[in-house]
Amino acid sequence: MPEEFYQAQLRLYKAQAEDESWKIAHQEAMACCDIEDAIGLGLSILENLRRRSGKYAQCETLSWPEASDQARVYRMWLDATRRLLEGPVRELEQMGFVVQAADELRRACREISLLPLDTDRVRRSLESLETGEGVPMKQAIDGLRNRLRPGGA
Repeated sequence: MPEEFYQAQLRLYKAQAEDESWKIAHQEAMACCDIEDAIGLGLSILENLRRRSGKYAQCETLSWPEASDQARVYRMWLDATRRLLEGPVRELEQMGFVVQAADELRRACREISLLPLDTDRVRRSLESLETGEGVPMKQAIDGLRNRLRPGGA
């Protein structure tokens, strides 16, 4: 009887040793670690970009080519970040994984998306103001208010 008991346990033990279903969970967990590493890299790059931007902000003038280059790098970061958040991060979270620093990356993405990264548009706007083609601030704000009101144009 004890021998049959051990044989049954050993069969179960052997079946578990041969079962490879753990590999899928392991691969998914490793994918999560890889994505967390990518998030860390993205946040590190953003920190360096912000530090560089701070140095530019201390300068009295920033040429349009320099501003365009800086905006281009931010747009590249934003594009890569959106792809990461909308692809692998979303997939892993839907699978039940908690992806470390994903919320921090989302916040950073929202912040950067609010920057005026279309430098050509900003430049045209400033040039139109300098030539008197711009709209006074009060008129612009009143126009925005009218559009935001229910039934506004």
